[in-house]
Amino acid sequence: MCTFLTVAIAPSRRIGLINALREARLEVADQPNPSIAARFPGEALLLVTHGGCSCDLGPPTKGAEPAARLARRGLSKGQVKRALEALANAPEKASSSLWTERLRPILEAHAPLGFVFHQVKKSPLTQALPSSVGVQLLTVPRKTR
Repeated sequence: MCTFLTVAIAPSRRIGLINALREARLEVADQPNPSIAARFPGEALLLVTHGGCSCDLGPPTKGAEPAARLARRGLSKGQVKRALEALANAPEKASSSLWTERLRPILEAHAPLGFVFHQVKKSPLTQALPSSVGVQLLTVPRKTR
């Protein structure tokens, strides 16, 4: 099971967000999932990934311990050990670092927008989003002069 990030933004602002995300070395694709589209009517949906999923893009959360996440993916103990060693040698892959240094500033700069992190067993493009999954809206207050 992996986590995926879908971002919803006004269609007129879609290209600017795509360019900023790609400049930050994140992968971006259109998100045609009808279940997610129902939560964001009229918005352009973008699937944002890093290395094939969005597991390492979210803000740090309880239970985000890398060894447990890798084990849930079905990796053997040896594979988990090697993956953790690789993760230690690639600081840019740390979840809090990617969220804090790359993704969050981009989303804030392109707000208002909506986003949802959703866990998927099959395809993020087709698997229904459970009604219990909350959608987050990001707005940034206007600066006063």
